Amino acid sequence: MTTAWRCDGDGTGQQLTVDLAGKTKIGEVGLVPGYAKTDVRSGTDRYAENDRITRVRWVFDDGTTVEQTFDPAPSNRSMQSMRIPVTKAQKVVVEVLDSERGDRNTIAVSELRIGAVAR
Repeated sequence: MTTAWRCDGDGTGQQLTVDLAGKTKIGEVGLVPGYAKTDVRSGTDRYAENDRITRVRWVFDDGTTVEQTFDPAPSNRSMQSMRIPVTKAQKVVVEVLDSERGDRNTIAVSELRIGAVAR
């Protein structure tokens, strides 16, 4: 959680693409839907200050798509995961569909989870 993907605006339509090392059985996905940081100098809670993702679409290169919703409460900066029907993919795209506005008009993903299934 020392880094994050960020962009200006509410993020609608923005995509993150993850290329895995090879075809992988995936049974769980999730992310931390905001900038889960506290400014070390000022103590400002950046998670509460920035926009927070409320809905994404996961797209797998085998054609499977899954939508996930998130709790955008500033107090819930944890990994929000969900189990999905097992799919096998090498490329995973996460598309931001909706977000909740914060004081700053930027969106972030602090952590991303793609859970492999044991063989």
